Order: sequence, then structure tokens, then C-alpha cells
Amino acid sequence: MYSIYPPYTKVAIKLCKKYGCNLSAVIADLPEYMYSWKKSRGLKGVYASYLSRQMLRLQGACDSYVLFTEKMAARMGVAHKPYIVSEGFSDLSIYDDVPPQKKCEKKTLIYAGNLSRLYGIRSLVDGFMRVQGDCELHLYGAGSDAEYIQQCAQVDNRIKYMGRVSREQVLIALKKAHLIVINKPTADDYSNYSFSSKILEGMVSGTPVLTTRVGGMPQEYCDYFYFIEDETSKGLAHAMEETLWLPEDELVQKGESARQFAAQEKNYQSMTRKILDFLETSIPVDGDNARRQGSEQ
Repeated sequence: MYSIYPPYTKVAIKLCKKYGCNLSAVIADLPEYMYSWKKSRGLKGVYASYLSRQMLRLQGACDSYVLFTEKMAARMGVAHKPYIVSEGFSDLSIYDDVPPQKKCEKKTLIYAGNLSRLYGIRSLVDGFMRVQGDCELHLYGAGSDAEYIQQCAQVDNRIKYMGRVSREQVLIALKKAHLIVINKPTADDYSNYSFSSKILEGMVSGTPVLTTRVGGMPQEYCDYFYFIEDETSKGLAHAMEETLWLPEDELVQKGESARQFAAQEKNYQSMTRKILDFLETSIPVDGDNARRQGSEQ
């Protein structure tokens, strides 16, 4: 079962108890952070608040879990139950229709995604404006800070606001850039319990990634990234400048090693096999199921 959507979860729990089945939930985001519109006014907000409360009450009622980060288990109170951490998967086929690309003429950093404070966009742009040298920052996407980016672009013409474009254009841009930047603030509690799909998408592009050390990132990834240690605009400027001007062959090697890791260890086939192996060991055999069903009846 994907997520803990109450109308489905209540029925699933009853049916699994009745028929002696194992109920395993895939949790990509903490239930407490779901339904951001619960703060809305009127009937919409009331209903969202109700769903949120129900989701929290039901989050520990499943038999096993597939979690996106290790820290989720303790936060949800399910660490005593069978669970596995699977932070998503990489899919190299997304680049099948993207021909080989030459790198941009100027050293280029790229960010593609939600353009809002939640993802550290203002501090990223402010930090880049401190970077010295003939380089550019390309930003793709939409969000509440799009206007701020455009204002900064008028002050510093190295900042290029690309807006919303097709997925193919984004994939091409990721391959042409010299460095992908993911500046998710670590002070944001949500970041410590999530794993961004943009990380794996960036890795399979072959372009090196510069990112913050979010708490939800497994340790095994750390050898394949450059890291932002100081998230102030000054610290971001230092991290971008120091990384962007590394020797070209070093950047290429870093990006290629990350691509190979994602391709070999995090592809959808190996991750699915990992989940299936977990389910086969965590689900009781038929005899145990029958005994559990009989005892509940």
C-alpha cells in the first residue's frame, strides 16, 4: 500500500486482519507533513485536518514498512516492526532520447525544481552573486521566489532564469552543466526525513552534484557528492566557487562515479528485488498466517 491515506488504510487493515494478510506500507513522506492545505480555511481545511489526524493515528497499524529514510522509523514509532529503507530508484532510460551533449562554454551551475524558500533558492542566488569569475547560474522551474530570481538577474546578468520548460530540455540542461546544485536547508526538519528524487536524477546525468548534508541521506552516498558545509550566502559562495573551478577531469570523474553508483546500486530492478526479498522474509508463511487469523477470530 502506498502512503497511509485513511479511507483506503482503514479498509486494508480490516481485510488483512480478516484474511491473515501482511499489510506493508510504502512511506515516501512522513504522514505528519502530508496535507499542507490543512491550514486552509473553511471545509477544505477542516477535512484536511481530519485526514491528517487519522493518518497519524493509523501510521503504526501496518505490519511492515518500506521507508524512504532511516530516521522515519523512530519518528513514526515503527522501529520495532519489520521495515526496510529504500530511498527510491534511478532510471537511466530517462536519458535514452537525449543525445550526447557538449558542456556549456562558460562554467555553469544548474538548479531545476521548486523555486521557493523551502528549497533554499534565495540563499542560493544570494550566494552565487558573491561568486567570482566568468560563470553562470541557470535556474529551471517555478515557485514563489521566481520574481526574486528575476530581480537578481537584472543586477547580475550571470543569473539566467529559464522558467518552466519540457522535461527533455531539463535533462539536456543537466548534462550540459558543469555542476548541479541542490540547496535544501538542513535546518528544515522535513529535510531530515525525506530523500529528494532530484538527487538520483542528477546522479544519472553524469554531472557532479553539490548538495547540503540533509539528514535523510544514507551514508553510502557521501563519496559521490561535493558538499555545502556552511549554508549562509557566504558559505554557499565558497562551496560553489571552490567546486566549480576544480580541474575539469576531476569534475568529470566525480560525475561519472556517481552515475555508475546510481546505475548499478540504485536502479529500479535492484531496488525492487531488495524490497521483494524483504517482504519474503517479513511476511509470515501460510501456516503462521492461518494461526494468526484463527487467534484473531
